[in-house]
Amino acid sequence: MSQIQLTDARAWVLLATALMCFSSATSQVDQITAALTDTSRAGRIIGLDIRVPSDAIEALPWVVFGHGFVMPTTDYDDLATALAAEGFVVVLVDTETSFAPSHEDFGLDLAYVVERAATDLSELDGVLGDRVALMGHSMGGGAAWLAAAQLGSAVDALIGLAPAETSPSAIAAGSEIVAPTMVISGSGDLVTLPSDHHEPMYAATSNADCRAWVNLIGGGHCGFADAGTLCDFGEITFTGMPRQEQQAHSFMCVQLWLEAHLQDAELALGSVEAYAESQAEVEVDWTCETAGVPGASGVPHVAVGPNPATNVLRIRPLPDACQLHASDMLGREWPVVWSGQETLDVSMWPRGAVVLRVQSPSGQTVSRSVVLIH
Repeated sequence: MSQIQLTDARAWVLLATALMCFSSATSQVDQITAALTDTSRAGRIIGLDIRVPSDAIEALPWVVFGHGFVMPTTDYDDLATALAAEGFVVVLVDTETSFAPSHEDFGLDLAYVVERAATDLSELDGVLGDRVALMGHSMGGGAAWLAAAQLGSAVDALIGLAPAETSPSAIAAGSEIVAPTMVISGSGDLVTLPSDHHEPMYAATSNADCRAWVNLIGGGHCGFADAGTLCDFGEITFTGMPRQEQQAHSFMCVQLWLEAHLQDAELALGSVEAYAESQAEVEVDWTCETAGVPGASGVPHVAVGPNPATNVLRIRPLPDACQLHASDMLGREWPVVWSGQETLDVSMWPRGAVVLRVQSPSGQTVSRSVVLIH
């Protein structure tokens, strides 16, 4: 296994110059290259790019990810590393990367990995647990729809990042999807128009008993991936939401959705709505009919402002006996210095996006926000 020090990986949220202020990482992520062979399709080789926490000592929930059109798996280093740092194994499927991809084969590849990775991948023996999600960006989102329709209840969650219609039709496949489904759409996406792709794909999953629609106001198509990809050429004139903001917002929603459906986190679903209430650029519309799913009523709303902030940040109210923690998306903590009642001194924080987590006395996160420091 090759190890990626998180200080060397491209930051998921913060500017690279900010990360250089830190010389040690809080955790490590292993990168593994492997493959599965589908004998039912003439011995088709399915290449895999895998990220797993180095210190994994038990079976973990995992995510099978589909990339966008002509986008290699390495275009999602930031996302994969950040998810692994949060305790998920991420299996990126490295097939159909040419200019003439087969959407059908890509969907079958994703489904095969979900079905066989836990038993057939010796590299991950004992690491993959019994909860698995499908996720994909653009073309990979459409392929994830095709796979989820095939797998039914074998998938515990489904996430599409600007998912694109495919051939065969991902929209048509949506009626067969029962997994809890989240779509994250950027309103400024001119590559896959939300009205033509994201919205009908979300609407088609009406048989799923838990669904969430996330609209990033001003968000684009390529902002879900790393900077400097071929995707960026398709949005060369894009002037909407900055990439670091889009990544921060989308990652927070993805993390909460995975926590809710792969880790049974009690307040995670309600936190999606509470998070949107705290962020002017994020709109969430969700409905979950599963019995016992907690709503946002159990999540305290903590107002944070101004956002963006420069020197001073106000937090109100901070629930009794709770503590505030500030970090980047990879878990490196910033010092929390109170300059007055409900007022933080953030003048020494590096510029970029900071995640604020309010934790109860028992250590449970009860509220989250993303703040930009200018």
